Amino acid sequence: MSQPGPAAAPEPTFRPCYRHPDRATGIGCQRCGRPICGECMVEASVGFQCPQCGRRDPGARTARTRTGAPLGLGSGPLAAYSAAAVLVGIKVVVGLADLFSGVESLLVSVNALVARGEVWRLVTHSFTSGSLLHLVINALFLFLICRSIEAEVGRWRIIATYLLSGFGSACVLFALGPAYAGLGGGFTAVLGLLAMNAVLKVRRGEDVRPELIFLAILVAFNLLLGGISGPGAVAGQLLGILGGAAFGAGTGVVLSRGPREGRTRRQVLGLLGLTLVGALLVAGRMGAGAL
Repeated sequence: MSQPGPAAAPEPTFRPCYRHPDRATGIGCQRCGRPICGECMVEASVGFQCPQCGRRDPGARTARTRTGAPLGLGSGPLAAYSAAAVLVGIKVVVGLADLFSGVESLLVSVNALVARGEVWRLVTHSFTSGSLLHLVINALFLFLICRSIEAEVGRWRIIATYLLSGFGSACVLFALGPAYAGLGGGFTAVLGLLAMNAVLKVRRGEDVRPELIFLAILVAFNLLLGGISGPGAVAGQLLGILGGAAFGAGTGVVLSRGPREGRTRRQVLGLLGLTLVGALLVAGRMGAGAL
């Protein structure tokens, strides 16, 4: 008489996350049994807990991304929105508003106007588009890149990298470019996101070819549009590309995972340091009175 074999392990039951019904998960809270997705997992001494149980357990620890950000969207007025939704949403609103009001003329970065004191353009150019085609292409790139790296980096670090890369590219163009040079479309900020993620991958020994392919396509597209406008526009785009990539890569170095102790403070200080570098580039050119 043959002996029965070992019982097969039961397959995990996938249920909707109790906070995100559109996400199926096979993980449940160790205390209450609620189904929880990756964003809702709070690391406990054994397994994971839901956010409610995690707040009641002083020994529980929030799961974090590789850069140290809490894994999830957090709380606050923008808690329900990803970095992709926030950044693309702003670009779309500005682009559509420009069709009726021409508001982007007040937002693009032009060296001569920045030299006259309109320094907000160093940041706001990242949310302009210039044309519907430019809006669609750059918004699509931005959405795809944000969605692919947000789980690794965290929402606020993506938004900070986008803003800092756009700011840095405009500062480099202001410091090194002619008075008529300018930036718009936000593609240099998107390049900064790619450079940041490439640095993080290199430091982890991972393949960076997807970032290089994305970067080549984005640069080729924007240089093509710049070439239509003339060689001066291409020169400005090249300086913007260098600036955005440099500041994005610098952000990647700042966000590279180090010791857990004081990580957030070090990252904030590093990002502030990069912001100061950009401000000094602008101040140096203004002080020289070359524009």
